[in-house]
Amino acid sequence: MICSVRPCPKAPNWDYWLKTIWIEAHWCLTKSRYVCFWRTDAVQGYVLDGFPRTVEQARALDEALRLRGKGIDRVLLIDVPESDLIDRLGGRWICRTCQTPYHATNNPPKGAGKCDLDGGELYQRDDDKAETVRNRLRVYASQTAPLIDYYQRAGTLSRIDGAQGIDSVREQLLAKVR
Repeated sequence: MICSVRPCPKAPNWDYWLKTIWIEAHWCLTKSRYVCFWRTDAVQGYVLDGFPRTVEQARALDEALRLRGKGIDRVLLIDVPESDLIDRLGGRWICRTCQTPYHATNNPPKGAGKCDLDGGELYQRDDDKAETVRNRLRVYASQTAPLIDYYQRAGTLSRIDGAQGIDSVREQLLAKVR
């Protein structure tokens, strides 16, 4: 999910911020430039990608924003069938020497198991193996999927058909955030 949040021009109440958001999602603060809510380069808005991941985090974020007179504009859900996700993620391979990415179906190397650029061995990261992907999807179903209902009830959820091609998905995303 991607949350688009209205900007906040002032620094938050740090006591509240640290007690609520930091406890719930300290990783978001570091990944999202924990000053993003009031930075001058975020005055027109910004995107939180991959946060929140649980309903509890969403409630904490809503409360922190509410205290600043702000809120979530929209939440974008790129909807992709599970089998497509397993194929897409489970098909990724990387050159061990130059880190060039390949995909078994969408961008295969010319020679099996060898990098087109330097002949290096291709390997699959543990995160990209099918069983790991399936486990990530189970975690998503139990912890993150409830956010769909949460944001749908809030009236901020917009769905995008992620089974389409990259260009079509990009166009839909851009149309939803304009």
